[in-house]
Amino acid sequence: MIIEDYNINNINDNKSIDNALGTEFFLRKSFNFNKSGALEVDTLSPIFQYQMKFPQYDLNVEVEIRPKGIVVYLNNTKKSIAWIIPYYKLVIFQSRYYGIHSNGHFIRFYKQYLSPDQSSFFKKILEQKAMIQNLNRL
Repeated sequence: MIIEDYNINNINDNKSIDNALGTEFFLRKSFNFNKSGALEVDTLSPIFQYQMKFPQYDLNVEVEIRPKGIVVYLNNTKKSIAWIIPYYKLVIFQSRYYGIHSNGHFIRFYKQYLSPDQSSFFKKILEQKAMIQNLNRL
C-alpha cells in the first residue's frame, strides 16, 4: 500500500499505517531505535521515479520498523510518500546493495554508504520479520 502526499500530521494517514502495521514501538520510539536515519538511494522502481519526479539525489528515505511490517518514507521538497509493507510481503536483498522489495516495487540503497547502525538496522528488520513469521506458525 502506498500513501501519496503523506503528511505526518494527517490523522487519517497515521491511522491507515497503524491499522495495517500496528502502532509504533513506544520504548524504541523514545530512543529512535526503530528508524533507520536518512539512507542513500541507488535505484527506485519506476512507480516511485514517476511519483517523486525528481532525481534520486534529492530524495530523503527513512525506514521505520512496526510490529507487523515496515514503513518506508520517501520525501523530497515537493512530495512525500509512505510505503506500507507487511512482513509477509517484504523481501530484503543484500549484495553490493540493500534492496527492499514488495509487490513489484523496490528501493535499492548503497551499502557502502551505510553506517554500522544502519547496516544493523536491516538485520533488526529481518529478525523482527522472522519472529513474526514464527509466531504466526504457532
